[in-house]
Amino acid sequence: MKLPINRPRRSVAVAAAVAALAIAVPSVAAQASTSPRAQTSAGVVQRYLAAHGSHFATSGYPDYGLTLDAVLAMDSAGVGDYRSGKATAYVGNHIASYIGDGTAEAYAGATAKALLVSLSQRATPTGTLGGVDLVTRLKSLQTASGRFSDKSQYGDYSNTIGQSLALVSLARAGQKLSYSSISFLRKQQCTNGGFQLNVAGRGCSSNRKADPDATSFAVQGLLAAPQTEVTKRRITWAIRYLKSRMTSAGGVKGGATTSGPNANSTGLAVMSFDSAGYHSLGRKGRHFLTTLRFGCAYPASMRGGVAYDRARISQARSQHTKARLVDQDLRATTQAVLGFSGTSLLKITNRGAKHSSPRVSC
Repeated sequence: MKLPINRPRRSVAVAAAVAALAIAVPSVAAQASTSPRAQTSAGVVQRYLAAHGSHFATSGYPDYGLTLDAVLAMDSAGVGDYRSGKATAYVGNHIASYIGDGTAEAYAGATAKALLVSLSQRATPTGTLGGVDLVTRLKSLQTASGRFSDKSQYGDYSNTIGQSLALVSLARAGQKLSYSSISFLRKQQCTNGGFQLNVAGRGCSSNRKADPDATSFAVQGLLAAPQTEVTKRRITWAIRYLKSRMTSAGGVKGGATTSGPNANSTGLAVMSFDSAGYHSLGRKGRHFLTTLRFGCAYPASMRGGVAYDRARISQARSQHTKARLVDQDLRATTQAVLGFSGTSLLKITNRGAKHSSPRVSC
């Protein structure tokens, strides 16, 4: 199915810049062999889960979304198969608390992420978790506009990240993506190539709304769609935007509330650079991520973890032997692992994952 051109309006300057980048977007890359950095960083996540009941918690409450992020990180690095299975089972045992009961409450983004993890973990039956048919549940949340929306008494908080995850997970489940769902994602692209986080039926109204993290996920969503010339151009524009957010040191700056370069935004951007075939940008971003890793100068329990930014690295260094991994470090590490492995969300799987807990050698 050929999608009609529906490009953002651009200034002459932007059009010229896009023309300079007018190369064919490569097809989705095959799953890459993971690097030692990906493996040892994933080992940190694996050991944390082993010591904390196979799940993350925030403010004393289970954080199911972050737990599933950790599973994807471990699967992308090819480690922790036993622990990733335990973490997945933990979320499955509380699935209604995460995705809603499907009647009064149903959350699109959470359902899409749960489906993606079930496919990465090769759950049986395919596309299920906690006894819920996630494919059917997710498809039921698609509206006439193509938006995958929450059904909740508390409001609709679905966004571009959830829309992108829905396209990725349904494509991986062998479902034909609807034209409207792809079109709705495309509408969230701003004229500078970035995607807004909070969706709107009429699309992005200002470049100030462009968000690097939403853009990185949108690239994954676009890669899941049929690779028409329109889709390829959209990916090119998105990559150009992410490149514009990259510093000379390779770090990618965050959104409006996190303007500095950080591991989370960089890890997600590097994953999209690599999976879209822009490997030189991926290598540059990985170099920045490497500078945020806790190495042999830090306590053994921290080694392989990734700090959120350089301010956190400096803080941990000043603490010497008293330094410990904090919640922010663990969150940054799960996103950084995706960058170190460079594997598209379309390809992440636990196939061949090791049961070991790799550590940094000092």
